[in-house]
Amino acid sequence: MSIKKRVDEIDIIRGFALFGVLLVNLTMIDATLYTMENIPFSNLSGMEYISAWAIRLLAQGKFYTIFSFLFGLGFYYFLRKESSDVVLNRFEKRLYALLGLGIIHTIFIWHGDILHVYALAGFFLIKNKNKSDSELIRNMIVLFVFSTTIMVIGSQTGGSEMTVVASDALTAYQQNSYLELLKYRIQNEVPVGLFNLIVVIPKVLVLFYAGYYVGRKGWFDQLDAQRKRIIDYCVISGSLFGFSLVMMLFLSHLDNSIAFKGLIIFEELSTLGGSVFFMTAILLMAQKNKLRKMLMPLRNLGKMALTNYLMQTIFWTSVVNGYGLGYFGKIPYYAYFPLAFGFIMIQILLSSLWLTKFNQGPAEKLWRMAYRDRS
Repeated sequence: MSIKKRVDEIDIIRGFALFGVLLVNLTMIDATLYTMENIPFSNLSGMEYISAWAIRLLAQGKFYTIFSFLFGLGFYYFLRKESSDVVLNRFEKRLYALLGLGIIHTIFIWHGDILHVYALAGFFLIKNKNKSDSELIRNMIVLFVFSTTIMVIGSQTGGSEMTVVASDALTAYQQNSYLELLKYRIQNEVPVGLFNLIVVIPKVLVLFYAGYYVGRKGWFDQLDAQRKRIIDYCVISGSLFGFSLVMMLFLSHLDNSIAFKGLIIFEELSTLGGSVFFMTAILLMAQKNKLRKMLMPLRNLGKMALTNYLMQTIFWTSVVNGYGLGYFGKIPYYAYFPLAFGFIMIQILLSSLWLTKFNQGPAEKLWRMAYRDRS
């Protein structure tokens, strides 16, 4: 398989993941850290209830997982470019630039930023680049079990204290002062985000290792020859995905702490199974000419992933928050699907037009300028 074709597949998957990221992020942007329910959705009914569960089951967690996997895969291809010392130095500069961008994005735009997490996890990836395949697999298992265990132990269903905190959060997001919201975010959300890194970094690092491992095995270099392997992984991951979704639905109707913790475990398993299923399904579709043509518009979207991600959060926080159009809490769950799809169509068009003039997105250009070697 040519390098161009391999990169096309990666960009297609990345573009597809952007839609899922936007869909989930819309539900998070239209909520606070303290108003997102762990077991949905007691206050909903009808299409809102169905839509909320559809997003939870089919999208939540699956698409940042795909992005994380592709980050690890990209790191492997980054290492193949030139001598190790030169590349590692450049990659570290890339991580520092991404960390700075992520911190700015977290503080001034949205508490749900993932860029700073990728940057911090990336430094661990560099340190473990020489691990053997067996060591990488062992580390993935240990980190997955660790992060899931911490989530289960630390889980809670809320209480009177959380009700007060959630009320304060709603007030902050619905008011029309950006500076007051910024003050609230720095005082209340940034500390929570820092604490959550204990769980989030290991989860992301599992996926970085997985992408790096797959890159090192050369599976993306020979996708046509790997068809049987891809089918096998698609079937296995699809089965895990389906079973986990059934268990989540079953456990959500049991009102006890054990069921609640079980729900968390199966949600993590559904994230793992779902993300692999989506990726392998797209790879199989891309091997069919007619289906490949249908997927190709996603390629330009994926080429400008950073620009499009930032565009999504900046635009929708401005629509939702009180300092903007003030739609916070007013968007029904069933509207998230058409809103996400429509916005992605616009981004595909804009990305395609931009790439007819330039070879990379504006945010990608600025990012590369930040870490470019000027010596």
